[in-house]
Amino acid sequence: MDQIAGNTSPATISSEGAAAAEPLATARAEVSDLHERLRSTTTRLTRLRHGIRAEFTDLVHDGCLDPDDANGILRRLVVSPLRRAFHCHVDVPVTIDVTAVGDASALRQARHALTQTLAALAQISLRREPDCFGIDAPHTSDDDQAHRLVHTTLPLTVTVTATGPWSVWPAAKRRLVNQLSPLTGIRANLGAVNEVIVRDEHREEPDRIRLR
Repeated sequence: MDQIAGNTSPATISSEGAAAAEPLATARAEVSDLHERLRSTTTRLTRLRHGIRAEFTDLVHDGCLDPDDANGILRRLVVSPLRRAFHCHVDVPVTIDVTAVGDASALRQARHALTQTLAALAQISLRREPDCFGIDAPHTSDDDQAHRLVHTTLPLTVTVTATGPWSVWPAAKRRLVNQLSPLTGIRANLGAVNEVIVRDEHREEPDRIRLR
């Protein structure tokens, strides 16, 4: 029987499909090989960065390299900078809500509330006793029990880890907000802080940082 024009035999279709599949299989193999090479290179690069960072950590620990200089070099090498402990000295204005009879009782309650609060804080300590207290006197007799607002400034030290002096206050502020905001009866005005003093073990002189 004569072959009808325009019809293609199954054998012809099969050979054409195989020919078309060969470049696709080759491309897939090349992509897979490229992916594996990239994964291997990334692994080696990560190990190299960890090794570099470990070497710089030892140099700083041994006193052979200033930590800020080390971090400057590490950033240029696209390696994460070293973190270290800092002590941030900050004077925080606070207001304590008390209900008391007379100023003396109000002060005692305010001091007691502060003592209990500070004892429960983590990585936040009082450098010294507050210098002075102020009281918003209510419009009642001093002999009457009334709501009073006691004001003072707390000289606090906040311990944080950071990569350098200029990143200390943001970390210290977050710690203060997280621990002071939930307190009942004590309000801290962190927006009134104008300056902080930052210390770390690698420097004899502290860094005095103006915030505004």
